[in-house]
Amino acid sequence: GAAAPKPLVDAIYRHRQEKRTAETLYISDSSMKGIAEPGSDDLTKFHGDNPDQFTAPEYREVTVLNLRAKDLEDEVSVTEEEIADLYEQRQDEFDTPEMRKLRQIIVPEEDKAKEIHKLIAEGGDFAATAMEEAGLDEKTIDVGEVSKTMLLAELAEQAFLLPKEGFSQPVQSPLGWHILRVDSITPAHKQTAKQASAILGADIRREKSIDALFELANRIDDSLGGGSTLEDAAQEHNLQLQQIAAVDGRGTDTAGKPVADLPPGGKFLRTAFDTPETESSLMTEADSEAYFVLRVDTVTPSAVQPLDEVRAKVIAAWKADQRAAKAKETAEAVAERIRSGAQIADIAAEIGAEAGTTKPFTRGKVDPDSGLSPKVVQDIFKVKDGDAVLGRRGQGYVVALLTNIEKANPGTDSQGVKAVEADLSRSLSNDIQAQYMASLQKRFPVDINQRAIDELF
Repeated sequence: GAAAPKPLVDAIYRHRQEKRTAETLYISDSSMKGIAEPGSDDLTKFHGDNPDQFTAPEYREVTVLNLRAKDLEDEVSVTEEEIADLYEQRQDEFDTPEMRKLRQIIVPEEDKAKEIHKLIAEGGDFAATAMEEAGLDEKTIDVGEVSKTMLLAELAEQAFLLPKEGFSQPVQSPLGWHILRVDSITPAHKQTAKQASAILGADIRREKSIDALFELANRIDDSLGGGSTLEDAAQEHNLQLQQIAAVDGRGTDTAGKPVADLPPGGKFLRTAFDTPETESSLMTEADSEAYFVLRVDTVTPSAVQPLDEVRAKVIAAWKADQRAAKAKETAEAVAERIRSGAQIADIAAEIGAEAGTTKPFTRGKVDPDSGLSPKVVQDIFKVKDGDAVLGRRGQGYVVALLTNIEKANPGTDSQGVKAVEADLSRSLSNDIQAQYMASLQKRFPVDINQRAIDELF
């Protein structure tokens, strides 16, 4: 493969690993006061200049026949014999193993474990001894309530032979030497078929209702295929149609609230917006326990909402825009004052803003809590020590003063240099290969029969 030259490797390493530190000041939009009320002309212009903010999505009025297995559960019956048969098949599920609440002291040396065991055997309190001899607090020594299979094999046998409030001899595991104490024991038990009947009966009822749902969906599909309307099919099978006055592609109504009782999954909305106006869809499986068939009654195209209908929204958006603009002006003024020698801490105290200092960061790695946006990080690496930059972050602006530059030294980080060298060598190799392939394709042109490929795949 291609090898990256050392001067290039060193230069890229210095570029990537250079670290900078900055003092920051954050000016939030919400802190901007004194925003006047907009006039009619302001609102008209803002509404006209920002149509995307005030455009209603396409809405569809839909009639739905929503078939759900859970709605059929009352129509199916479950016998005692069916419950007994299912219990026989699943009885292992109703076995609850013995559970024990344990504490443990764990130390690395056997001699220390024996010493601690002797102290406990002589009447020492388990928790107090753990703290005094091993520096382990009560939270650390608490194992909790566990079954035998939840423990390391080396510990399980000992732990489940001990009586309640008993403690073990030192036991070795890959983690060290353990002394176990049993605080309580919950005996193993098994639910009878009668005790498990509620769970088993519900499962049988659910499975039967799914079978009934499938049969019902097929009968309705046959009715619709024979020319019945949704209304006819609903009446024939004693079902209720759901009338949705308006739904958008996200499943919300004209007030922006989720439409209730839509079929589960994403198929309903896709089907509703793929079906032409006045036409009905095919019977569609929403999930393993639901089907639906729908008719699109009317389509209301996406359109800019009249100002009178969204006046409150326009006012709020206009004010937010004004606050953001004022925050930017304030940030620009602050940056200029900092460049002239003012201290960030003094300015922050003066205007009631949030100030801080970042940890050293590189171009590619910045502490998430630094308060810097990606754009500000880029700009910080373009300026000289003592200069200030600003940029948008969240709902406000951050001003950053570059306070320190830590140059990277390739001679002190052989592993880092090797990583850069490997990365550059891969890139060079890929570039050479791509150029070679392009040369071959130019020298030996190839025609691709896309239609044949599409037919095969």
